[in-house]
Amino acid sequence: MTVTGSTADEDESLASDQSCFFKIFPDWALTTVLVADIRTWLSGRSIKTGFFFPENADQPDYLDPQHPRYAPKLAATVRAWLAVEDPMGKHPKQALMKWLRVHGAEYGLLDDEGKPNEQGIEECAKVANWQPGGGAAKTPGG
Repeated sequence: MTVTGSTADEDESLASDQSCFFKIFPDWALTTVLVADIRTWLSGRSIKTGFFFPENADQPDYLDPQHPRYAPKLAATVRAWLAVEDPMGKHPKQALMKWLRVHGAEYGLLDDEGKPNEQGIEECAKVANWQPGGGAAKTPGG
């Protein structure tokens, strides 16, 4: 970084690496910081939720595509499980597979031709299935 001026104003000091001048006692009424810079700074300290991250307020790390250990199939499985509360007379696995086909592109569950990856969808549905024993779906009220 290059210092644009060559001398400090009377209330400024030169940084030890000579990269910039700074005020020891800044005028906070004239000081601004970009929200993006605060988010970057916080993220660098593993803080990714709270006031500056409203979009992540209730999102666990494993559902955050920006997380270094994000696993798309895990996120698809959890989202499908959350979305399919009432399988509407279908077996839960069938309803989960339908949801995963509709939303598969969001989680990379497509093959090289852009069609749903049936094996990946099947794997996710098996994990999310809360009625793994099979059998006929329970009818509402029955």
